[in-house]
Amino acid sequence: MQEIPTTKIENAQGQPLVLSTYIQGLANMLAETTTVNAYVFYGTGTNEGLQSFTASPAITPAFTGINSSLTTAWTITSAWARYSYAFSLPSTATEAAVALCWTPTTGGTAGTTDGFRFTGVQLEVSSSGLPSAFETLPYNYEIQVAQQYYVQWADNKAATFVLPMTCTETTSGTTAACLWSWPQTMFKAPTIAVATATSFGMTKVADGTAEACTTLAIVASTATVNDAKFTCAVSETAAVGTMHIGLYANTGVANTVTVSADF
Repeated sequence: MQEIPTTKIENAQGQPLVLSTYIQGLANMLAETTTVNAYVFYGTGTNEGLQSFTASPAITPAFTGINSSLTTAWTITSAWARYSYAFSLPSTATEAAVALCWTPTTGGTAGTTDGFRFTGVQLEVSSSGLPSAFETLPYNYEIQVAQQYYVQWADNKAATFVLPMTCTETTSGTTAACLWSWPQTMFKAPTIAVATATSFGMTKVADGTAEACTTLAIVASTATVNDAKFTCAVSETAAVGTMHIGLYANTGVANTVTVSADF
């Protein structure tokens, strides 16, 4: 299932659309059923997002004014093929999500081939009712769009690699305040999680090498669409006001910092 931002749905209100995708059925699924269902959910709220997918199917909590009447069933085979579905989006729709799914039966066999593969999903305005050639967008554009919603750093690089973070010593020999910047302006103020506090780090005053943070923590109230404040506690003594550069520490701890602005 993929949610679609309100700004894009509003541009398609009341217009004829086509959903298309390439699908390949896998062996255990095809032994049970050859049907893949495509659903276009829509609602009248603004960027309410997806929380969970439940029976019927349904989104919980539901979009305001949710409707899933825009559905179709495709009969698939073991060969890759492109499938499409033409419909009109109601003029009242202000948010939407697309889902591809199938219903297993009790007589099926679970396993790695119990399902289907898909790629090249495209939702577009089409007065002809036919899909256009799949539009491949430049990588740089795709990554810029994706990083508006989610970005993650993993502390698995050598300590010579620099983070987009600068730190200022606030308490000599103990804590520094750090400003960590995001690669793109995010969709909204994000939710941030530090998996393990004893990782990442900043430059030492003595020789510029990395010293791992004994405690790396997010100051949650400071999260903005551009950056957020962290605190990094280290053992090196440095004068108040000393500047540091954020670095990977590569301590062996499986630490990540995740920044999510999904809706």
